[in-house]
Amino acid sequence: MKIFYAVRLFSGLETSVLQKTWAPTGVPTIYKMMEALDAGMDDPFFILTCKENYASQIDALNGQHVLEGLRHPVMLLGGSFQYGRCLRRIKEFRQTYRLFRLARRSQADVAYFTNANFLAAALVARLTRIPTVLRIMGVYPAQRDILTGRHPAHALMRWAYRSPFACVICTQDGSGGEEWLKKSIASRVRVEIMLNGVNPAFDRPSMDSSLSRLPPHKTIVTHIGKLEPEKGIMEFMDGFFEARKQTNGALHALVVGTGPLQPALFEKVRAAKAAGDVTFITRLPHNQIPWVHHKTDIYVSLNRLGNLSNANLEAMRAGSCMIIPRSQPTTGIDLTTDRLIPDEAVRRIPANNAIQALSEALVFLHHHPAERKRLRQTMARIAAELIPTWKDRIEAEIRLLRGLTRTDRHRSGND
Repeated sequence: MKIFYAVRLFSGLETSVLQKTWAPTGVPTIYKMMEALDAGMDDPFFILTCKENYASQIDALNGQHVLEGLRHPVMLLGGSFQYGRCLRRIKEFRQTYRLFRLARRSQADVAYFTNANFLAAALVARLTRIPTVLRIMGVYPAQRDILTGRHPAHALMRWAYRSPFACVICTQDGSGGEEWLKKSIASRVRVEIMLNGVNPAFDRPSMDSSLSRLPPHKTIVTHIGKLEPEKGIMEFMDGFFEARKQTNGALHALVVGTGPLQPALFEKVRAAKAAGDVTFITRLPHNQIPWVHHKTDIYVSLNRLGNLSNANLEAMRAGSCMIIPRSQPTTGIDLTTDRLIPDEAVRRIPANNAIQALSEALVFLHHHPAERKRLRQTMARIAAELIPTWKDRIEAEIRLLRGLTRTDRHRSGND
């Protein structure tokens, strides 16, 4: 299969480009697909499109590169999007046109675009005979605005999303993509919503010293993820502080991750004189995550955008005692999470009163270790049946792509 594979230059891939060595972090849905296509019998044409305000050295790397660790070269399309809105739009359309021309000339059996390149995907789907796949990694508020927005850009986006794609693949992350897809994607287009995978933890490395120093006689309450408002990290910390008071300091918070709220969190901990009760680990190798779950007594996710994220799937597969928000019926967020993860496997709290509810849940679970054990056992059993390995997950997507190449359908510009 000859595949034209155009994805955003995610921050987790930037280091690989700069150092000319394949060493991806984050976005496993993307880099594991690239690795599988690169290692197999397929013929991939990899393109990374820069969409962020990256440093000038990224722009200087425009063109094709050989990265140590990948058999196939990678083409970088730079951006320089930091020079004002008007110029950003010009450069975005220029990049879209370049992608379209490259795809049209590629003679690929299938073209694959992530959502950052949705406009180029629409042009390829409408103006060529190449079966075109649009890959959406969850649905977020800005995408919901497209449905009813009156700005000309919203109309263009609606037109693009209703293109005659061969398939639209959406990550099942609990973000409520089902309803959005029904309203945004043309009814005759095949839509696949796929849960991400988790790798089994076989041979663990030695435990990182930052984890081995966690207090052994306290209840460890863990948050993993970016330190940003959408992940509810400030509410997590406030709820932890309240529970800490009510348990006479018997709790210890472990926060793994970095992000824009990190300075504010450091200040909050300092003001609360709680430095001895909170451990921050900003950078931790992914192979240490099984040790994180081993050391954790209560895992908390207050993600407002959906709670089937990669970090949460790993916690589920590890059999964690988890606290997560209740679903949001008005947006569809976590309705699928409710269906897949029953109440007997997780402690749910209201999303609109998270601080008090979290505090109460932490205090209860701290005082009831038998309930923590029951939740862990129930979650481990359900997750083992529900969550695929990454190998199975990636193989399923590649089989889907190969199936699309067997049908050569004419595609016109009309929906």
